[in-house]
Amino acid sequence: MKRLTLVSFVFLLLFVVRVDGQFTYNVTDLGTLGGGSSRAYALNASGQVVGWANINSGEQRAFLYANGVMNSLGNIDSGSYSGAYAINNNGQIVGYAQNSLGGNYAFLYSNSELKNVSPFPGSPSGAWGINSSSQIVGDYNGHAFFISSSTEIQHLGTFGGSISYALGINDNGSFVGGAFTSQNKEHAFLYSGGSMYDLGTLTVGGESRARAINLNGDIVGQSDSRAFLYKNNSMIDIGSGSAEAINIYGDIVGVNGNSHAFIYKDGLISDLNTLINPLSGWTLKEAFAINDSGQIAGYGLNSLGQEHAFLLTPIGVPEPSIVFSTIGLSIFALYRTLRKSA
Repeated sequence: MKRLTLVSFVFLLLFVVRVDGQFTYNVTDLGTLGGGSSRAYALNASGQVVGWANINSGEQRAFLYANGVMNSLGNIDSGSYSGAYAINNNGQIVGYAQNSLGGNYAFLYSNSELKNVSPFPGSPSGAWGINSSSQIVGDYNGHAFFISSSTEIQHLGTFGGSISYALGINDNGSFVGGAFTSQNKEHAFLYSGGSMYDLGTLTVGGESRARAINLNGDIVGQSDSRAFLYKNNSMIDIGSGSAEAINIYGDIVGVNGNSHAFIYKDGLISDLNTLINPLSGWTLKEAFAINDSGQIAGYGLNSLGQEHAFLLTPIGVPEPSIVFSTIGLSIFALYRTLRKSA
C-alpha cells in the first residue's frame, strides 16, 4: 500500500510539471468608464493600454489604462464618441473622435491634450497607427495618409480603385494597410522607401488587408477568411481568422475562425482561452495587440458575461532542470519517510 502511495505521488508530481510547464497568462479585467462595455486595441512597451469604453450615458470614450487605472481621454468639441487605436512608447495616442456635428476626425493625444490632426479639417478621418518618432498613419475621405510632422503630410493613392487606408507603422517609418484595385478588389499594401507595394492575396482573385508591421518588416493581416504572415516576400497562411499584431520576436495575435483570441508562436497557433486559468470565467474573443514582453490586449466576456477589455501578462516558469531537481528531492524525502514508517 505504501509502495502504491509512492508511485501515485510520483505520477502526481509529473502531472503537475506538465501542467505548470505550459506557457500561461494572468488576466486583468480593465473595466469600463462607468458603462457596460470596453475594448482594448493597442499597448506599448510599458504595458499602457488604449481603446474605448462606455461611460454612464452609454456614449463611448477613448481611454488610457495605466498603473491599474482607466482614464478617459475626453472628446472633441463635445462629441458623443471617441476611440483610441494606437499608442507609442512615449505615451502618445491616436484614434478618432466625433465633433458636435457628428463628423469623425483623427486625433493625437499628447501632453494631456486631445487635438484634431485631420489632414483636411473638413473631411472625415481616423488615425490608426503611430510610431516612436510621432509619425502617424490613417485615412481621410477614403484615402490613406502619412504624417511625418505638422508640415509634412503625404496622401497615398490606391492600386487603381477608389479607397485606401493605413493601419500600422513601425519605427523605421514603413507602414501597411489596404488599397483597392481597378477590379474593386482590396489588397494589402506595404509603403516603404517612398514606394507602395501590393502584397497580393493567398488565393487567386481573393482580397487582403495588412494590419501591422514589426521592426523587422514582418507583416500580418487577413486574406479572405485566413490570417497571414508576410515574410521574406511571401504571404504565409497561418490559420483561419485574422492576424492583428506582431511583436519583434514574430509572435502574432488575432482572432480565429471560432471568434476566439489566438497566439501564433514558434510556428504553432493556440487558442488563448486554453492558456489562461479555466476558473477565471473569461472567454477571450479578440486579441488586437502584443508587445515585446509578451503582454496581450484585446476584449472578451468576463465571468459576469460583460464585454470588457483585457490585458494578459505572461506567467514565468522555472527551468525544467530546477523543477525536476525539486521533484527528485521531494520524492527522496517521501521515500525516506515511508521507509521509516514501514
